[in-house]
Amino acid sequence: MSIRMPGREHLHEISNDSIKAAISSQGAELQSLAKDGFEYIWQGNVPGLWEGKAPLQFPFVGRHSGGVYLYEGKEYSIDIHGFAKDSAFEVVGKSDVSASFRLESNPELEKQYPFKFCLTIQYSLKDSRLYTDVALENTAISRDLHFGLGWHPGINVPLDEGLAFDDYYIEFEQYQDPQSVVFSESLLFDGLKSFALEGRKRLPLSHSMFDADAISLVGTGKAATLKSGKGSRYASIGFEDMKYFTFWHNPKTKAPFICIEPQLSFPGRQGIVENLNEHPSLQLLKAGNTYRNGWWIEVG
Repeated sequence: MSIRMPGREHLHEISNDSIKAAISSQGAELQSLAKDGFEYIWQGNVPGLWEGKAPLQFPFVGRHSGGVYLYEGKEYSIDIHGFAKDSAFEVVGKSDVSASFRLESNPELEKQYPFKFCLTIQYSLKDSRLYTDVALENTAISRDLHFGLGWHPGINVPLDEGLAFDDYYIEFEQYQDPQSVVFSESLLFDGLKSFALEGRKRLPLSHSMFDADAISLVGTGKAATLKSGKGSRYASIGFEDMKYFTFWHNPKTKAPFICIEPQLSFPGRQGIVENLNEHPSLQLLKAGNTYRNGWWIEVG
């Protein structure tokens, strides 16, 4: 079903016997994911807190030093997490259980990002999972494309009535000894350091853990589950071939959500105006080739 909301882009609903999702053509952004009438996605409607829901991060994750980068001797300016989240996608496929959206390069986008591309995002439901499949085509004749990718979904916490934020934890699928990203004061990449999980498998939640901003963990495996030993609901997020998870909510607040973000590339490095040809964590896509990746969220 396609619904026109006052003052908003079309929302495209998909559903099966277990869950229902709604995706906006603006940013191809997931707006809602519900099971048995319970909404799992943060709705961004509390004054003073993050206004997003589940934006895509493309063509970069995070910031660049000074908000700019270099490519072939020219300086480009781009917003944090790139422009996909603010772009109008075309709906290119729709069924009861799936919806596909497409964004193509154009002269305005090329002022921020000098590459020709076609980005297709497909959402599909199976049982209690929502899958997102990403296909990025480099449509240039000869120019290679440099890019990053991520997903920034906010999940409501607590998930169960009567529980508190700090009753929850993130559990990883296997025992892990991850590293955390060291962020500069400007929230730029400044290296990696060891990070100890509780029992090598859990990250207990507290509001104060985000007082210095995000926690990005490398080496935690391909799935993370938000859950509580005192409740029954959970939300799991997993990925095919991303590099790490970032966890976040508004610093120094008691925000009732957590973002669990699968990400492929790091922000720009502290003290460096990045040249894309030398950025160590971006992906390189040859002209005429297509890159595929994806992630999923399961709720219960």
